Amino acid sequence: MIILLLAIIGDAGNILADKYNFLRSKVTPQQYNVGLFLFLTIFSSLSLVWFYGDNNFSLVAWLWLIAVVIVATAWNIGYARALAKENLEEFESFILFTPLITTLFAWVFLHEQNEKVIVASIVASVAFIIAHIKKNHLVLHKQQKYLAGVVILMSFESILVKQALVYFSPALLYTVRTLIVFIIFAYIYRRSIKTIPQKLWVLFAFSGAMGTLFKIAQFAGFNSYGVIYTTLVLMLAPFIILFFDKLWLKEKLHWKNMASIIVIIGAIIYATI
Repeated sequence: MIILLLAIIGDAGNILADKYNFLRSKVTPQQYNVGLFLFLTIFSSLSLVWFYGDNNFSLVAWLWLIAVVIVATAWNIGYARALAKENLEEFESFILFTPLITTLFAWVFLHEQNEKVIVASIVASVAFIIAHIKKNHLVLHKQQKYLAGVVILMSFESILVKQALVYFSPALLYTVRTLIVFIIFAYIYRRSIKTIPQKLWVLFAFSGAMGTLFKIAQFAGFNSYGVIYTTLVLMLAPFIILFFDKLWLKEKLHWKNMASIIVIIGAIIYATI
């Protein structure tokens, strides 16, 4: 469970950094992707000193790795374009469906059959959606159609990652994935590198550290506990941000959020015992 606790901390820190980057610092999606993936590559590479692990470099292993890289690159490019055309709140409304879609994909494609975990994750996912979604999020326009594709690819990557983890350690898999995506972004958005303000590099470094902690711990969670259970536990991360906003920013904590976190904690307990 320590692995999943680290993943929650990393995810919460990454969400907090994203929130600050896009709402306070006015960073562009292109600047964000180049800067973030630079530090993700640096920190994930450093993790190999301690967590290189056992790896199998067979042809099948490379095919799974290539599949992960293709899907990761596709949804990250879509993510950047989404943030360029939609506001952050609208994009986050689509992300809410990621846990539910990931759970269904893992059930169908990975044949994860623990009924308690599946039911708990579905219930928690629905509670998660209800707690965050607003009425205006239910009205879609044509420009938002590709956002559904981004969310589907994000969820499907988890399935590919689980398959690739049969051959690679979580640290090496994430490092290679991140390195290749960074190279692609550095080429596509090369003009944005020169326009990144110096003060943003510190934020990118923090995002990179938290993002690396989150993803490697998430991959390790997939390996040890399965995709569905890991996805269930990680639904706690956004609520940490809500409590942070309540304590430090004095933002109002809606009753739906409180009810949702009780449901999610109950679902985790039910799936664990």
